[in-house]
Amino acid sequence: MKKATICKFENVTLLFMVLLLCTACPDDKSDYEPEEPTISVKFEGGVDIDTSGKGQNYYIFDDNGGELSLNINSTGLWSWKIEGEKWFAIKDKDGNELEEGGQYESGIVSIKPGQNLQLEARENTRVVFFSVNDNTKSVEVTVGQKAATPYLHVLSDSEIKFASDGGKTVEIYIKSNTKWTATTADDWVTLSENEGFGDATIAVTVAENKMSTLRETYITVKTEKDEEIIDVVQEASAILYQEPYTEWGASVADTKTYMKGYTLISDNAEMIAYDGMYSEIMTTYSFDEGKLYAAAVVIQASKTKLDNITKQLENNGYTYIGSEDNGTPVYWSGDSKTTVGVAEQTVSGVKVFYITYIGVSDTSSNILFENPFLS
Repeated sequence: MKKATICKFENVTLLFMVLLLCTACPDDKSDYEPEEPTISVKFEGGVDIDTSGKGQNYYIFDDNGGELSLNINSTGLWSWKIEGEKWFAIKDKDGNELEEGGQYESGIVSIKPGQNLQLEARENTRVVFFSVNDNTKSVEVTVGQKAATPYLHVLSDSEIKFASDGGKTVEIYIKSNTKWTATTADDWVTLSENEGFGDATIAVTVAENKMSTLRETYITVKTEKDEEIIDVVQEASAILYQEPYTEWGASVADTKTYMKGYTLISDNAEMIAYDGMYSEIMTTYSFDEGKLYAAAVVIQASKTKLDNITKQLENNGYTYIGSEDNGTPVYWSGDSKTTVGVAEQTVSGVKVFYITYIGVSDTSSNILFENPFLS
């Protein structure tokens, strides 16, 4: 009985194992195929997607950059590639840059462009996210970026100051991303550059100020939309006029050589005259039988003061010796060869100073000062 019982138990056990194997081996072999690859991409953070003719997966970045977060879900590993110019990086949530063609798990990634410094917009760069197991399973995101906003910044003092002799070069710095021009309101200011594109350095120089008054002008730097003004100020000349030629007895030719650079406005055997270069209206020379014996400088009284004239005479070595009966101050030269008088006259309704230089042959004589140019 015991043996029969054991045989029955063994038969039951064998039957159970057969049934278990049958249950584990279904007839439908398709249940063993791997899950079909899928991939989806969703915009995160409520970003504003431009759908005007671009499709729902089109996003435009500001010219300063920005960030577009994407939630990528894939049944397996996914990868990505770019169709078009690469001007951005794709990073994971920890800020690590993802290489194009690399393989990654589902998660949040971000598209991060840099600043667009170009004046043209970036358009239609497509980013394709696809399943590694089946690259036909893909999602495209098309991105663009606005053109840079034109800007102009001029790095300079609002007012540039120069001494009367010029004497230095001042640089102004332009920071821009577009075309610009630089101009001056007066020709006594010179710019090393008058136009350009982008950043630049402009060297500013000025000519000597030969006037007894301060002068002002300005530099204009502008683009199509912006404009900046830099004021330029130059001190008055410490020189009112150039000392005339006083080599008494010199020829007309020698006198003209001395006045080289001045504009000759009158020329005859007895007198030659030149247009002024500093504050003087003109400088004249008088000849007797072809020999120089007197010179005169004419300055408009409204442009200077008598004190300024006497100061220049004294700085040039002339000594005050008294005044004529009419109040004209008289000076002697250091070499005692020249007497100088400063007389205020009215010519054609305009008050002027005549600074008259006359050659002296006998310094011990009591010479009455006369202006040969007013006789």
